[in-house]
Amino acid sequence: MKKRNIQKRNLPGQPLTIEEIETLEQLAKHPHYPDFRRRALGLPALNAGRSVVDICGFLHVSNQPIYNWAKGWREKGIAGILGGHKAGQR
Repeated sequence: MKKRNIQKRNLPGQPLTIEEIETLEQLAKHPHYPDFRRRALGLPALNAGRSVVDICGFLHVSNQPIYNWAKGWREKGIAGILGGHKAGQR
């Protein structure tokens, strides 16, 4: 039995629309906070089928934030990834 080469999306729910991808690209270019840029790059990468481990490598984050971004996106769309900014420790 031959294995078919099918690209698997790793972002749960519906695929990103062209408009959503364009919005995320703009957010990546002009972020208010560095973590917004990471989110805007990570979600399209998940949508394209890249693995969480691969995304962790190029964004320099652990895997848990990526799962959190995907959950936020699935539940609230763009608002779900913009609301979780952490200013850092004080």
